[in-house]
Amino acid sequence: MPVIILRTFLTAFIIMAITIFLVSPVILGDEEEKSEMVGETSVITDLTTVLQDSIYAEINAGFARLEHIFERGCYDCHTTRTKYPWYHKIPGIKHLINSDIKEGLEHLDMSDGFPFQGKPGIPYQSEKLDEIKEVLKEGEMPIFMYRMIHWGASPSDEEKDSIYIWVDESLKALEKLH
Repeated sequence: MPVIILRTFLTAFIIMAITIFLVSPVILGDEEEKSEMVGETSVITDLTTVLQDSIYAEINAGFARLEHIFERGCYDCHTTRTKYPWYHKIPGIKHLINSDIKEGLEHLDMSDGFPFQGKPGIPYQSEKLDEIKEVLKEGEMPIFMYRMIHWGASPSDEEKDSIYIWVDESLKALEKLH
């Protein structure tokens, strides 16, 4: 019986000594050890940034594949690369067009691809992807007045399906970052 107590005491003592040895740099202020720990944290942060950049690059590659659709029906109001029609020079119409563009950019700015311009962060990007899918399904975009003048602006059902797939895949990829 005394041997078991002695072994238990020695085991507890060894575990406590190892714990103190490992934790002492933090408690006692060993600057070199602390900087290594900070370095480990920055490595984790760097890996997270690399993962995010990789996922954003993947999403942006999908965006680039669909860019011809977005260019035809979205870019005039949702980028800074608007192609103004000849009638933009007419005073009342110019104001209406500029107002639509300003509002469009406030809702979604696709000027630099993905990630979209606006607030930084995954929730904002996810929200914008959801909105793209929703407004297409509801037939809200491109707006009616734009479609009346630009007959080929609306995406076909096949093009919409491609956008829906891209949005769904993008949202799944963004979930990996949570």
